[in-house]
Parts: sequence; C-alpha cells; structure tokens
Amino acid sequence: MRKFKTLLMAITTVAALSSCSKDDNNSKQGEKKPDSELKGEGKISLQFENYVGDKKLVLGTGPANAEAYTSNGQTLKFSEVKYVITNVVLVKSDGTKVPYNTEDLDKGGFLINQENVASLSPVLNNIPEGDYQGIEFGLGVKKDLNDLKLQEKFPNFYKLTGKYSFENGKIMHWEWANGYRFVKLEGWYTNPTPGKNKKGEDLPAVTDGELSIHIGSAFKGTKIKGEDGNTKEIKDLILNADRDAFRFVSLDFPKNLTVKKGTTAKVTIKADFDKLINGTNKISLTGKIPVIHNLNNMFPFVNNIGGNQGIDGKQIITKIFPTDEKPNPETPLSNLDNSKLDKVGMFSILSVK
Repeated sequence: MRKFKTLLMAITTVAALSSCSKDDNNSKQGEKKPDSELKGEGKISLQFENYVGDKKLVLGTGPANAEAYTSNGQTLKFSEVKYVITNVVLVKSDGTKVPYNTEDLDKGGFLINQENVASLSPVLNNIPEGDYQGIEFGLGVKKDLNDLKLQEKFPNFYKLTGKYSFENGKIMHWEWANGYRFVKLEGWYTNPTPGKNKKGEDLPAVTDGELSIHIGSAFKGTKIKGEDGNTKEIKDLILNADRDAFRFVSLDFPKNLTVKKGTTAKVTIKADFDKLINGTNKISLTGKIPVIHNLNNMFPFVNNIGGNQGIDGKQIITKIFPTDEKPNPETPLSNLDNSKLDKVGMFSILSVK
C-alpha cells in the first residue's frame, strides 16, 4: 500500500509539472513582445572619443594641471569641451537613408560633454535591422529648430543644454540671442609667435592665455540708430544662409555595420580637436579668440571642426559681413579655405561592431 501511495504521489507530481510546463509555454506564447522585437529593430550606441591628434583629450581645472597638447606650433589646454549633435541619419548598404528623430530634439538631440562620461555614448533606439555603410549628423542645431522659444515642444533638450546656471557660464544657450550654442570650448593656450599688429609690429608671446571659443548661428537684420548715431535695436532678424554655423557631417564606415533584432551595435567616432586650429584653415591664436560677436573670426573654427557641408549636401561659402553699402555681398571671406567640399571636419570613424 505504501508503494502505491508513493507511486501515486510521483504520478501526481509529474502531471502537475507537465501541466505547469504547458501553462508556462502557453503564457510565453501569449506574452506580448516589445514593438522593437516585433518590427525587427535593434539599437546603435554612438561612442564619441575626443582627441587632440593621437592623444585622448583630458580636462584640467587650471593651466598648471591641465594636459598640454601641441597643435599648429601652439599649445592647447582644455577645461571645458561641449558640442551638440542632432539630425542623425543612418545610411544603409544600398544607399537608403534612415533619419533618426531629425525633427525631435528631445529624442534626437545630444549634448556631448567631456566631463560627463555618460553623455559620450548616446544610444539610438528602434533602428531597423540591416546592414549600414555610414552615418550623417549635424554639428549644432538646424535653423528650423534653433529657437529657444520651442522649449515647451522640446523641454528635455532645453534642460539638457541649459541645466547649468548663467553664473557659472556653462549653459549652452546664448545669453544675448534666441538660439543654442553649438560648441563651447574653454581653457588656455600658448602661442610663442602670435603674429603682428595693425602697425606691422610683432605681438608679444602669449603663455596660458584665456581660450574661449563659442560657436553658434548668426542672424542679420536692420539696425535702427538713434539721434546719437548709436544702434537702438535690430529689426527683422533672419538667419542668413551663409552665416549659419550648423554643419552636416557625412562619415563612411570602414566596413558594413549589421544591426540585428534585440541587439546593440556600436560605432566609435573620433573628434580630433587638433583640427580646431590645424585644420583646413591654419589659425594663430591671439587675444580672446574669437573676439566676442566677431563672426569673421568664428567661421574658420566652424569649418575646421564641422567641415563646410550644408544639410542639403552642398558646400557652404561664407560671405563677407553685410554692410549698408553692400547688404547682400557675394565676396567670400578671405580667411576661409573654400577650395573644396569638406564633409567630415574633425570627425572620423574609429571602429564599428
């Protein structure tokens, strides 16, 4: 009798286990999968690596403890490095382009901040399965979205770029204009031969001078002058196409990148800040560069790090600044190399996997 009871218990246990197994299978079959898996989507992690030449960029808190980098016969040291990436477009192996939230700064806008490790690795979600041969992205914010008044539409991006106080100067919003800073670099520079002054005299060597380079788009308008001859206001501000500091970067992968359902691929992108003053345009730093509000000084830096490609794929030719005599000048800036289309600026692909 005892054997029977034991056998009955065993049979009952097996039956129960079998029933549970069937229930589990039925439960799993009926379980709703994430939309990304149903659609065959994966992720791509973008890893931004900031360099100066072949050395990784490291921040310092003062000129005495900051890493010194040699560039174009000068020395650069950095205390702050930030830049905005938006308008990401992935290029499939057949040439098809896949935009990534290009009209939504909350989902498709990223602040690359050297002092914040997490910010260096933004993740692109819900990427269709397939093979990709390249990536395109904007350095800065395109003119349609470069408007701080859109903060209610893109509250997360507004906070991301403006979470620092005005007092400590780390905010990525212009204090004096309605738009975003695209690039913000702070630090120190040394230049043993900064050039000559207007009289042709040699300028004194600079050691650990202040480096402060802020890049963003510029607007033009009509100056309204008062009786004293000074400007009272500027009306009818519009963004002049060739004064737009937004640059569109196009990079080819060294090999096809395969995105698979439910997995995360990785693209490592190098940003080489040696190009800041040692790029297409060779720049000798003097004083606080660029001079505040001096657009002619800003655009050589813009083209060095962002190239000169517009979002339409065409070369941007920056003209001389408009004047009352020539409100729509056609003459290119003399301090810019416009000899060819530059699609990459300071960026390159280190690896894909």
